[in-house]
This record gives sequence, structure tokens and C-alpha cells, in this order.
Amino acid sequence: MDSASPIGDLIYSRKDANLFAFEYLPSSWTDQKRLLDIASKYRQFRLQSLQLAPEAFASTYEQEILFGQEVWLQRLENGNAKHIMAVQQNGDNIHAPRVEAENECVGMIVIIEKEDSETVSASTSPWSYNLSQKKDDRSDGEDGSCHNYHYLVNGLFVHPSSRRTGLGTKLIQEALAYVKILAVQRGLQSGLVSILVDTWNKAAIALYSSCGFQVIEESEYTVGDSARKALTMSRMVSTSS
Repeated sequence: MDSASPIGDLIYSRKDANLFAFEYLPSSWTDQKRLLDIASKYRQFRLQSLQLAPEAFASTYEQEILFGQEVWLQRLENGNAKHIMAVQQNGDNIHAPRVEAENECVGMIVIIEKEDSETVSASTSPWSYNLSQKKDDRSDGEDGSCHNYHYLVNGLFVHPSSRRTGLGTKLIQEALAYVKILAVQRGLQSGLVSILVDTWNKAAIALYSSCGFQVIEESEYTVGDSARKALTMSRMVSTSS
């Protein structure tokens, strides 16, 4: 596996045998023009995912199609969130930018840092959590625990054209690897990661379980007039392995 990892920026791209590449957004080297191009690509893929699998999200296409450009830019520029985009590999140069128009986005996952005191809930937008406190100002436990560093995995989607390729597992692995990098840089022993999934979605539950997540609790929420039930699944990411 080839990779390039400027760890100082916590950004790296990677390719594998299935010719998928992963790019972490935003990146410190993103200029304004590229950021606008990426925001357009991000918006397009997110809206497409809401259309193709509306039952898999706690948001709707009808809600997000109304978002202005500033909303997509705010999400991409949010310092407490990291978007991992999977694109079809169209060449051998893994250092080249990948989310531009000539490359097809085929998967996405988002990691959002939240206050540990806040309850993870499907009825609460992940973008509404209190993210105002700077990471550098937070204190860590004497035992190296990271109770102040709770990560919510959100918005996982794989395009139908790339399903049954293992891409869903790879995206989750990339998210967990990112959390581990953060924990290592902060001198922590582990990081807590949670994900929300509807109870009917047996395939997704099996996927998360295979990646080490365990069911913590079940809760109810609504999307429009539709009542749903969701599971909170969590796991720890150790920095020692």
C-alpha cells in the first residue's frame, strides 16, 4: 500500500488494490478556489446520497437542497470535523489532488469531535453540538484517558457502484486511524468513537460490529412525520496497538 502522510497537518492520501484513494478535508493547503470546487463536489455527493438512500440518514434531501453555499463551506471548514472522501483512482500519482471534477466520489465518512458531556442522539444534528471550546484548551485525565475527546462518526455512504468492494469497511478504518493519530499526538491512551444507526439497518449494524463497535443504547427520533429507532454503537481506539 502506497501512502503519503504529512502528520503535522493530519492529512494523508492513500491508495489500495481496489483503486480507491482517500482525501481528508479540509486541508491546510486548500486555497480558496479549490475549496469552492471541493464544496461543490461535496454538496453534489451529499445530495446524491440523500436521494439514493433517504432511509439511511436522519436528514433529508428536501432539507439540504435548500442549504446555501455558506453551509457547505462551514461544514468543510469546521475545525472539529474531518471529511474523508473516497474517490475512484484514475492514475498512479497518489500525491495529486483527488476531489476535483475529473475524479468520481464514491464514498464519504465524517468524524466530528463533540463535548464528552453531551449525549449522542439521532434527534440532534451532529453539527449542533457544542464545538466552541478549542481542543488545545482541554485538559486530559491523569491516567491518559480521553473523556474530553469523543468522536461521532457520521454520514457514512458508499455509492451503489462501489458496494461489495469493502469500501465501507475501509472508510471506517480510515476514520478510526484518524482518531488514533489525534490521540497519539495528544499523548492519550485511547479515544472514544460512537456511531448512530437505525435498528432496521442490519447490514450497517453488522458492518460496524465487524469493526469493533458495540451497541450501547437504543433511542427514538423522528424524520419529518416518520418515527424511527436508532442504536448508539461505540468502541475505544487504543493508541498502543
